[in-house]
Amino acid sequence: MSRQNQGDEVKTMNPQRPSPRRHWATLFRKKSSADESRIQEPLSFLTSKKLGKKAERSLEQLYKESENLDPWLHHKTKRLRKLQKDFAADFSGHIYLTNFFGQEAPTPEGATLKVIDEDNMPRSIEHSIVLFNNNNLINEHLREYVRLYQNSPTSIFAIWDFDNHHWLELSYTLAAFSDLYIPAHSENLALFSRCNPAVTSPIHTAVIQWTREFLQENRYVIFEKPRSDQPLGGHIKWDQFPVRNRTLEKLSRFYPEVRAVSAAYHRESKLDRLAQWSSHKAHWVVPVLTDLPIRTFDALITGGIPIVPKALRRNALIRSLEEHLFFYDAEDVENPTVITEAANRRFDELGTDGIQRRHEIALTHHHLENRLESIFSALYEEFHIG
Repeated sequence: MSRQNQGDEVKTMNPQRPSPRRHWATLFRKKSSADESRIQEPLSFLTSKKLGKKAERSLEQLYKESENLDPWLHHKTKRLRKLQKDFAADFSGHIYLTNFFGQEAPTPEGATLKVIDEDNMPRSIEHSIVLFNNNNLINEHLREYVRLYQNSPTSIFAIWDFDNHHWLELSYTLAAFSDLYIPAHSENLALFSRCNPAVTSPIHTAVIQWTREFLQENRYVIFEKPRSDQPLGGHIKWDQFPVRNRTLEKLSRFYPEVRAVSAAYHRESKLDRLAQWSSHKAHWVVPVLTDLPIRTFDALITGGIPIVPKALRRNALIRSLEEHLFFYDAEDVENPTVITEAANRRFDELGTDGIQRRHEIALTHHHLENRLESIFSALYEEFHIG
């Protein structure tokens, strides 16, 4: 289906967002009604004055505080049971998505996609499905989202969280204030399930910066652009991830295009970004932790060969792609030429057929549309729709 124009700026990580260390307690101090106050009371850990003295609570602190959530879980269970019982019969057919997802979602039968503007959220939404990404819910947007969630007891709110592996405070909050919490990574799920029993298994990130229609219209770039033996690997620098920053610094001594970069990349046109990715045979992928980054699939869909951490080798999704990847360890970071040259040789050996295979695999199985299909399937199953 058609996709609403999002402009050329598609962000996987918002460079303007605050540090993950920023605490979220101040976002829940305003109570618009007595009813809202009663709902928030079980989540006193979000409003405690003592939290203002620290930046972000540790994983240990969050686990300790989550031991006192019985009242909240009772409230949560009542809401979820009512939705599971009544929602399907009253479903308006409306599915609200933010512009983060565009309008390329595969629309379930009988449903209508609508765009919700995080800068101008309605006060309530009735008998509908509402899907947000965590990147939409920062600062005041989070406060407005919580109000919308609390004012809309007849709608299902789902969160697809790209940063549950490290942005604990925000992820914990979003798990609490959603009816289906969908992590992109496997980390910390036991913690989040303490404030929401409706936590799915991970639905990984995918290609989001180019629509399928755009890729099909510009596939000549992928197949005809001359390829450099120099690998690509520009990653935005985040001070809170020193290991990744050191890795990039070491790699940049060998390969100048594998380095920490500014957010200027996101201001380039989609076509310029596609040309940049399609100009290299190999791509170094350096995640902030041991997550499976979007750039793995960006490399594949543009025909390149990703070089990813060996720690990801047993990831179930990665295993299905293993023949198209190279896996590096600490020794490869110290001397990256051997593995990079091997990836380049593999690219040359497979030639155009290899570009085609990698492109088709990513386009068919690892695009945003695929992940949204999985999300809608999980929603419909959880709440007995259809």
